[in-house]
Amino acid sequence: SFIKSGPFLNLSLELYCIKIMCRPHHGRHPSSSAPMIWSSLVEHIIKTILYTLFVIHSVQSALRSSTAFSCAINSLIGLFALWMIKGEVDLAIKRIRRKLPPGYLGFPVYREIKLLRTITSGGIQHALSNARRNYGTLFAQSFLGGVNIVLGGQDDLMWLFNNDRKALTEIAWPPNIAMLLGPGAVANQSGKYHRTLRRLMEPYFAPKFVTNYLSSMDRTTMEELDRWSSSGEFQSSEVFKMYALKLFYASSFGRVDEDVIVT
Repeated sequence: SFIKSGPFLNLSLELYCIKIMCRPHHGRHPSSSAPMIWSSLVEHIIKTILYTLFVIHSVQSALRSSTAFSCAINSLIGLFALWMIKGEVDLAIKRIRRKLPPGYLGFPVYREIKLLRTITSGGIQHALSNARRNYGTLFAQSFLGGVNIVLGGQDDLMWLFNNDRKALTEIAWPPNIAMLLGPGAVANQSGKYHRTLRRLMEPYFAPKFVTNYLSSMDRTTMEELDRWSSSGEFQSSEVFKMYALKLFYASSFGRVDEDVIVT
């Protein structure tokens, strides 16, 4: 659920998703010294006041209710409003502690409808540009009840990639991509196990190793291109699957064993 759109990298709508964890860290974020946008904090104060009025009204209505059903409905409304107040207070505290960047989150339901209309009308790039102009290269937005972080600056992206899965971020592939990669894939792991797998695989991506298998991959690619062009026929997706398998053998073993691939 990150879409890369122009200069933006949406951390919740992109194919490769990363969730920013709201916890203390020692590495200073490049945008952490930017002044806090008070309009973002005022938003939580206003919504907290409105939800408090809902609680007061629901309590009064429950006390005046003549039936048990009416009393139960008003009580549920009051409990829901209290839950919303807790959420707004938590978000306000994160804003003050700079664990959540500035950005307008909006009211539930209405914000989801507005965002879906923006996406379907093709205005998402314009909306992101306005948010960047108002809040800077790092800002927050809400989608389907979740708070999403949008990065658009070079320093912000560098900070993100340097802290990839170092207790500040965690991987969140869409379910179909996670299933395609497999549960044991390095890309699906996090924490200490992920770092262990990366250390084991680092030698295979060293410059010297890449130089060794690059020639094998190039030779395999040229052979396949010659074969496809000389056939004079349309090449189906099955051919490209076999090409990907041959590249794997070429990069892993330095040669392609046709007999093994056929079997």
